[in-house]
Amino acid sequence: MEDFEGHIRMDVCPGDTILVMSIPDIEELMTRVSVASVARYEKTRDPMDDRMKRSEAKKYVSRRGFKTSVLDEWERRGFLSTEKKSDKVNGTTWYSKADIERVIAMHGMSDIVAKDAIYKKKLGI
Repeated sequence: MEDFEGHIRMDVCPGDTILVMSIPDIEELMTRVSVASVARYEKTRDPMDDRMKRSEAKKYVSRRGFKTSVLDEWERRGFLSTEKKSDKVNGTTWYSKADIERVIAMHGMSDIVAKDAIYKKKLGI
């Protein structure tokens, strides 16, 4: 690991850079993973408390800083699954808070990987 220009460079072998991250990026990722871990733990303790209706899930992702349309995108891409207790077209769609937090943590990692390419180019790595 090497610190340069406010970024941490992690190498597996000397000279073989894997990922370049800023300290705030690392902190943000750690926070997201911690929140996802707590949500997963809470789901194991009380599965019914983990469930939320689609309208609640939209508010939840909005409070977490995302557009409500990400629910549909995450579902379409297979990152998020839903549950319906009824065969009716207008039946309630249920989401898992733990699953949403897991996807948010994954999203944070994809942001870091995208920034990594920019950092490497800027730093000549």
